[in-house]
Amino acid sequence: MSNFVEKIVSESLTSQTTVAEKPDEQTVPQPTDVFAKAFNFSRADEAEAIGMHPYFKPIASQHGGTVTVNGRDMIITGSNDYLGLTQDARLKDASREALNDFGTSCTGSRFLTGTLTLHEALETRLASFFNQESALTFSAGFLGCLSVVSALAGRHDIMYFDRENHACLYDGARLSYGKLRKYDHGDLDDLERLLKKDVGKPGGRMIVTDGVFSMSGHVAPLDGIVELARLAVSYKTMKDPISGEGTTHLVTKKEFCRLIKGAELLDYEP
Repeated sequence: MSNFVEKIVSESLTSQTTVAEKPDEQTVPQPTDVFAKAFNFSRADEAEAIGMHPYFKPIASQHGGTVTVNGRDMIITGSNDYLGLTQDARLKDASREALNDFGTSCTGSRFLTGTLTLHEALETRLASFFNQESALTFSAGFLGCLSVVSALAGRHDIMYFDRENHACLYDGARLSYGKLRKYDHGDLDDLERLLKKDVGKPGGRMIVTDGVFSMSGHVAPLDGIVELARLAVSYKTMKDPISGEGTTHLVTKKEFCRLIKGAELLDYEP
C-alpha cells in the first residue's frame, strides 16, 4: 500500500517540477498514439491488487439501506436513493403496471416518439406541487442541468457559479459557450463583487447554484442570492435541484416556492 501511495506522490511531484526545455527548431514533432495513455494506465489495477479500488462493485440485490455484494450484506451509504423510494411497494406496483402498458422502453426521444402520457401526467402533478405553470422532467439530474444551462445561456451571456457547483452544471456552461465567473463557495460578497465588475458589459446574466451541495450538505443562501439578482436588470437565478428535491424542499416547500416565484428563471421586475 505504501509503495502505491509513494508512486502517486512521486509522479505528481515530477510532473510539477519538470522544467520545459526549448525544443530543437530542426526537430519535427511526431504524432502520438491517442490510445496509449489508456493502455498504459495501471493505477486501477494496482489499487485493486491491494484492495483499495472502490468503484464498479456489482450489487446482487438491494433491500432498503442494505445491499448484497460478493455474497456479503452491506450497508450502502453512497446511494442517491435518499428517500428509499426505489424500494417503495407502491412504486414497484405502478412500475409493473406501466411495463404491461408501455413495455421496457419509450422507443424514441421525447422530442419525437418518446413522450408518454405518463410523462405528461407526472409533469402536470410536479408543476402543481411546486406551484408553477409547467414542468419538464429528464431521465437523470445530470441531463436536466446539462440541458437547461446550455439552453438558457449563450455565447455573449455571463454565468456566475458557486465554485462547488455540481460537475453537470459546469458541463452545461461549457456547452453554452457563455462566459463563466466563479465566486467563493457560499460567499455573497464575492458574488456581488463579480456582478459589479461586469456592469455595463453586453449580454445576459445568470446566477447558477446548487440547492443542496452534494459533497458537503451545505444549503445555498438562496435569500441572499435572490436579493443580489434583483439589484440588476435582466439578472436571473437558477437552482440545481439534483440533490435537494425530496430532502430539504419537500419540508420547506412553501418557502422554496416563494423564492422561486420571486426570481428563479423569471424576468426581473424593477
